[in-house]
Amino acid sequence: MGIETRETIDVAVTGAAGNIDYALMAEVLSGRVFGEHRIVNLNMLELPGAVQATEGVIMELEDLAYSNAGELNVFDDPAKAFSGANFAFLVGAIGRKPGQNRGDVLEKNAGIFTQQGIALQQATDDVRVLVVGNPANTNALITAAYAPEIPRSRFTAMTRLDHNRAVSALARTIGEVPEAISRLAIWGIHADEMVIDLAHVTVDQESGSKPLAEVFDYDQEWYDTYSQKVATRGGAVLKARNASSAMSAAKAAADHARDWMLGSNGEWHSMGVVSNGEYGVPEGLVSSYPVTSVGGEYHIIEGLELSADTKQRLAASTQALQDEKAELQALGIL
Repeated sequence: MGIETRETIDVAVTGAAGNIDYALMAEVLSGRVFGEHRIVNLNMLELPGAVQATEGVIMELEDLAYSNAGELNVFDDPAKAFSGANFAFLVGAIGRKPGQNRGDVLEKNAGIFTQQGIALQQATDDVRVLVVGNPANTNALITAAYAPEIPRSRFTAMTRLDHNRAVSALARTIGEVPEAISRLAIWGIHADEMVIDLAHVTVDQESGSKPLAEVFDYDQEWYDTYSQKVATRGGAVLKARNASSAMSAAKAAADHARDWMLGSNGEWHSMGVVSNGEYGVPEGLVSSYPVTSVGGEYHIIEGLELSADTKQRLAASTQALQDEKAELQALGIL
């Protein structure tokens, strides 16, 4: 099938010269994320001073010789980068530096994501957005607030990295491959207060699918250690390699987009989405939930019984989200 006869999808990425996008864009053009039947036109957004570096990245993307690669462009104007976008990865964000408090980071990132929300609304009317740049939940909240004509359900935050880390750590503990683990859930914020819920996990074995409790007998002490290890995994990677966990973040972003756009085949995956009040999370907050996806639409898993411990942890996670929102409201941003 020739390139001129294949369906196209326009994808925008921000922070294109950064380490996460360096790995992510190769995934996007491979056909794994949006389907082997689609040609991906990739628009990259960067600061003016990083445009030249991004042009070098484009050369590398061309040299991958992927048959799914369409037009590859770099812009320093959000309106041009987002023009006609069907999917946008908002990766670029300002990290916390020594001497800064959380409010400093929130305010600086608010400027970025306010601008990008406005640009998205002006540039496209059929887009799905994944916010990767931290604080991802609140940055997604800001972006959605400044693009009110785009449905709120089109804005998501990445908690798939937490999900993948939790699945991997559990699989290694019980001696299974990650693909054997199903129905794990991440609730709340992408931060230390994120919540891993193992109560509904099943494990596929040769004899069939079994509840985790029949495969692995764990106690609260083990869970607390495991949860803390997953929550602080990014910091551990940073300490070990003196650089952030870009490879795994890129893979998680690709997984998030793939399951959302191509469908999860009934498998649960974790996404930060705008709450409608499910499980007691106040309406309007961007919180992680377990979901399934079909045809570009996600559906929150409803009717789950949460343990007292999970409810308590989710309440603390929700409070962290509310605190970030309150800081932005105090600054007049929301």
